[in-house]
Amino acid sequence: NWESIKRADFYELQFCKVGEAWRSIFNGTGNFARKRNLDSNADYQFRMRYSSNGNFSEFTEPLVMRTHTYENALTRMASPSAEAIDGTTVRIRWDRPPKSIKSEIQMKSEEGGPWVTISDQYPGSTARKRGLRAGRGYLFRTRGFNRETGEWGAFSEPTEIVQTKSLHPVFAEMFPSELLNANGDVVSLDSLAGKVVGIYFSAHWCPPCRQFTPMLANFYKRVKEQGEDFEIV
Repeated sequence: NWESIKRADFYELQFCKVGEAWRSIFNGTGNFARKRNLDSNADYQFRMRYSSNGNFSEFTEPLVMRTHTYENALTRMASPSAEAIDGTTVRIRWDRPPKSIKSEIQMKSEEGGPWVTISDQYPGSTARKRGLRAGRGYLFRTRGFNRETGEWGAFSEPTEIVQTKSLHPVFAEMFPSELLNANGDVVSLDSLAGKVVGIYFSAHWCPPCRQFTPMLANFYKRVKEQGEDFEIV
């Protein structure tokens, strides 16, 4: 896959086994392709260029990749599942193979770009990715490290595109991009996306406010303990 270019009319993708001639395998308008029936445990190169108004760009620098061995491919994990918790967080779950001692999780934006490793030291089968942007789409994939072979297995198929929850435009106009939580930590405004939000105005000199604020704090605590997506600003 490659990053989409706005001025591109179509793309050409070429590949070759290292030391052999380049061959074209894709001419189209998408930003991803698959090449099947490659030799196992072999080095291949891929490069791409685009056409704009009848003129081709230069080819990208070749990307060199090695295919997995047959034994390595047998350890390929099933595609993980992922769900958006709010505007900045996605929960990922996967089935870890019996002989796997740790897992690597990678992510990428639906807009393109390279796969980025979140971590390669997950001992369990669930994780959360924080710090995402509200209303954006992401994909995730995983692989396991086999304790017997001492090698990483093949990456799973990616998840479907997971859309983080969108922030209501009223909040974007009303509040700054960052807020302080009850612990004094800076959090993104996008963390309010997808939640029920209460907006509370009070003053320390106001007797009714001083009476009501502790009641509201207790209510907030009970609601959060029940796992509800509720925040007060």
